[in-house]
Amino acid sequence: MQFLEDIVSVWVEEYAEGASASKLLSLLTKEAVRTYHKAISSSIVQFDGYEARLFVPQRQRATLAREIYHIKRRASVYSRTLALLQEAYTTTAASLNVQSFDAYLQDVQQDIVHVRSLSDELSDNANTVLQLLFQLSSYQLNELMRVLTMFSAFFIPLSFIASVYGMNFEDLPMIDSEWGPIFCFALMAVVSTTIATWFKIKGFW
Repeated sequence: MQFLEDIVSVWVEEYAEGASASKLLSLLTKEAVRTYHKAISSSIVQFDGYEARLFVPQRQRATLAREIYHIKRRASVYSRTLALLQEAYTTTAASLNVQSFDAYLQDVQQDIVHVRSLSDELSDNANTVLQLLFQLSSYQLNELMRVLTMFSAFFIPLSFIASVYGMNFEDLPMIDSEWGPIFCFALMAVVSTTIATWFKIKGFW
């Protein structure tokens, strides 16, 4: 395995002379953290690609949101695992009587903190982009409802006028007059103009 081969190579080059259990522990932990760093770096590159596609058409946003959510969950798992690794490493190092000022201990601790910060930052960024995707979808839905409401506001009164004059009651105004259709169309035009003027005044369009 490449992981074990890297450990053996580093051990031979740097730690073979004056080897100890604490140095072996530091090496194993450092190499483990390095694998997480590679995985997180790959996830960050992947996330940057998804973030660049933030304003894709709405039909593609479901897939985009799913992929970003997977990255968010992955980063969260990385962070929790590194926290457990840090706790285990600190406890084991203490049992081996490794001093807090030991250079190897501090180096490994700094690596863990750095990689955990990358994981937390990636998780926060992914969560922010997910919220923005949801807000964009909500905004587009609101715009669609706005357009439908405007059409309804125009056509419901016109449909009401047409339905009333379609009842064929004898006492309806101008029902038997040749000016009846013109009166009906004029009434519809006045209603439509009034609604359009009211929308314009209120700034609905």
